[in-house]
Amino acid sequence: MLNKKIFNFVFINFIMVACHSMQMVNVKDNSGANANNYETYMRGCVDYMSGDYNSAMQNFEKLEKTENSIYAKERYIRFLFETNQFDKIVNLDQKVKDVFKGNLDIEKIFAQSYLHLGHGEKASNFINKLIKENPHDLQLSYFKVLNLIKTGKLDEALTVIDECIKDQNLESKQFLFYFLASKVYLQKNMEQQALNYINKSLELFPDFERGWLLKAIIQEQQGYIQGAIAGYKKFLDIVGSDETVEKQLVRLLFVEKRFDEASDVLEKVKDKTPTQIFDLSLINWRAGKAAMALSKLDELLAQNPDFKDAKFLKIEILVSTGKSNMAMDMLKDWLISDPENKEVLQVLLLLRRAKVDVNSIIKVLELVEKNSSNQNLVSALIDLNFEKNDRSKVLSYCKKLFDITKDNGLKSKILFQTAYIRFISGQNDKVEAILLNALKYQPAYSSIHNLLAYFYAQNNLKLEDALVHIDLALKEKPESYYYIDTKGFVLFKMGKTEEAINMFEKALSFNANDSEVLKHLEMAKSVGK
Repeated sequence: MLNKKIFNFVFINFIMVACHSMQMVNVKDNSGANANNYETYMRGCVDYMSGDYNSAMQNFEKLEKTENSIYAKERYIRFLFETNQFDKIVNLDQKVKDVFKGNLDIEKIFAQSYLHLGHGEKASNFINKLIKENPHDLQLSYFKVLNLIKTGKLDEALTVIDECIKDQNLESKQFLFYFLASKVYLQKNMEQQALNYINKSLELFPDFERGWLLKAIIQEQQGYIQGAIAGYKKFLDIVGSDETVEKQLVRLLFVEKRFDEASDVLEKVKDKTPTQIFDLSLINWRAGKAAMALSKLDELLAQNPDFKDAKFLKIEILVSTGKSNMAMDMLKDWLISDPENKEVLQVLLLLRRAKVDVNSIIKVLELVEKNSSNQNLVSALIDLNFEKNDRSKVLSYCKKLFDITKDNGLKSKILFQTAYIRFISGQNDKVEAILLNALKYQPAYSSIHNLLAYFYAQNNLKLEDALVHIDLALKEKPESYYYIDTKGFVLFKMGKTEEAINMFEKALSFNANDSEVLKHLEMAKSVGK
């Protein structure tokens, strides 16, 4: 069924355009060039009203080339201006521009086009010429000040502003020039003067929306957040809605922990974007309204299932409200669908801080790893199993990671880890061979030299080699207290007790409370007596 109100609106507009076009052609003549031009003009108007700017552009350009009337050219220029095609306006043939000399409305379009394109000198010359012809025109004075501000001539802009404020013909619009003065002082980093002038502007015109916006910006820069909030609110009261300002207001309210007010601002937005729904969820969560926040997030994720921040926020809320199992299920499904996602893996591992059982995290990782084995997952499983002292699984995953990776530096570290597990498990027959093999992969991990030196010293083997290895380790990390302790241990085993004591004391200067170093120092001192 046709919406009659819409039809009537379009029909009325169509009739108005048709009547307006009588100035261009004689509509009674339905043949020849005039009729064709009229038809082209009407198509252009209809296309423009319906939003088909490309088609409208084609029709108006065709009309401008075939119709010699001033009206056709004027309609073309106005169309270009309304569609922000400033470059085409300033590039019009000089003959066309000459036609409109004395037509102030069109000449203002030329002036604004120069301004928009940043043609400061051309804009200045053109505007000054027009002001000479029309000394009390508000718009021209405004354009002149804007151009001076754009070209960085701030002091000159203030001089012109003072002249305009004194001009009795512009008295009713003084608020605009106080506004411009405020912008200039803000650009000069003179915030208090900027605030004084914007206050004068608002005294003259209390409902000046751009004035309230500028005042809010100034007060925010001054650090007066309460005043900035009030200014942004007043601006929105006047204009109704502005997404950029709403975001800024919500941000400030959020920082000030005025969550209910922030929520009210977002709730008033009729057509909310996914980002605005997310912000509303976050605000509700920070306000302690977990159920409402989850409800908003579910609404958002139903329409935008890949909204990453919304998923992370939902996981945070679920964990914080004791629903860790639901959070784990989300992370598991997420990792199964995207096993290479390091952020998701990191969040899963961080759940340990929320006292989530390590075994539960391991189960999720094992399930994902079975379907898609990758370096990050296997590394995480090594760390977690090492944390729970499951050495057999650590060795198993170390072997798997060694086979997966092509990074020689990582292979060196994996073999060190394998040797270390063997060492602390008392499987000494395999330690030396694994460590010597690890040194073949460059760049070799410095702790390999340290462990090999300690292993030799503990077993009274190859002490000279042990000293070479620990010196290589210290060359890379000279302030590592446990490397220094190892050197002391090697020297002690070589019978160099005094040198050993010096090394142990040096190690303690970096970490005074290490029990292993203290034990070694006590042992060396007891022998030295």
